[in-house]
Amino acid sequence: MVAAAGNVAFPKYFSAKGLEGVACVTVIADVFSCRTARNHAQSALNLAAARYPKSVHNGKGDAFRHCYWNGLMTVSLGASTAKRIASNHEAVSTNPTKEKNMDLYNNGRGRWVGKTYKTTFAADTRCTELLGRSIGLGGLQTSL
Repeated sequence: MVAAAGNVAFPKYFSAKGLEGVACVTVIADVFSCRTARNHAQSALNLAAARYPKSVHNGKGDAFRHCYWNGLMTVSLGASTAKRIASNHEAVSTNPTKEKNMDLYNNGRGRWVGKTYKTTFAADTRCTELLGRSIGLGGLQTSL
């Protein structure tokens, strides 16, 4: 179920042959955007794994990864396309509802970062900053 891609093992459904790739192209109808989103997802995963190696799934690393991925997509593809791609990602995942909701929340924070600050550097620094805030103050959700 996991294929090597880049520096960190990446879920197979992100491959061009996987379910998410097919669903993205079908829903988004734009191969370039889907490929860009996949590349941004890999970058976000690599950075999250380097900074938060013990929490890439359901922890600080996971929250950062979703925020950063959506920030990157928003900067390069626009908020509307980023939202469609991220929502598609959650729709095809087999995660429990609580995980999907946490991911959707952090995805939204990432799109806010991308729209507000408009650079990939800011996506990194602002998503990192949001890890230190409580949800009530606009921070990222780091636990179920």
